[in-house]
Amino acid sequence: MKKLLTLICSAGLLFSMAACSGSKVQDKALDALETSLNKIVEMKTATYSMGMDAKSGDETATLKISGGYLADTAKPSFTAVVDMESQGQKMDGFMKLYMKDNVVYYDMMGMKGKGPATEIEQEETKFEKFNLKKDEIKPYLKKAELKGDSLVLELDADKVNNIAKKAESSEIAATANVKDSTISKFNLTATRQDDFITKAVIDFEGTQKNASGKDEPISGKITIEFNDINKGKALTFPDFSEFKEVK
Repeated sequence: MKKLLTLICSAGLLFSMAACSGSKVQDKALDALETSLNKIVEMKTATYSMGMDAKSGDETATLKISGGYLADTAKPSFTAVVDMESQGQKMDGFMKLYMKDNVVYYDMMGMKGKGPATEIEQEETKFEKFNLKKDEIKPYLKKAELKGDSLVLELDADKVNNIAKKAESSEIAATANVKDSTISKFNLTATRQDDFITKAVIDFEGTQKNASGKDEPISGKITIEFNDINKGKALTFPDFSEFKEVK
């Protein structure tokens, strides 16, 4: 399980660090990508679901998270329900996390607790643009195509690996075990509506050193979907009477 979580962290890190120019990189696709990424901060309310399927050697794991959030008020709120499956063992509702009225509630395998969301109480929630520019992303792409509402990106694996190696000394890179991972494929397909990304699918493949120091294949798929964007849909919370204060 630890190895699979490391794999997922590695994939997320590589995607966050890199976002080859050539004939397959369309300017209109880069314009659409820049616009949609910079509009993420405008998604102030939504329901969401995220799924991760990962395989490393003979190990497989599935993680699903679903819920919603309201971030357009003085007291933001959200819900998240986590389901897990590893090596055929299913754990539905493994963890449930809620925030309401500046209080965080958690239910982990029946253990229920609550505590103040102090950072949110002390700081006003701000939404600032990423100001991510297409010229910053373009050097790391082999392909960028826009077909209707579908945006398809293919990252240059060699350049992504080079960036990861240069970042080996960082704390995040060390945690994600980047030095022992090599990516051979990293593609993103996104569906857009009103310039918002409503669905994103990330496919990745590569190798990772196992405990014996040998390379073994890794692969995975991450799917993220957003619905009811900026519709202010009310969230459903459980009865919090059984949640005890955690000091």
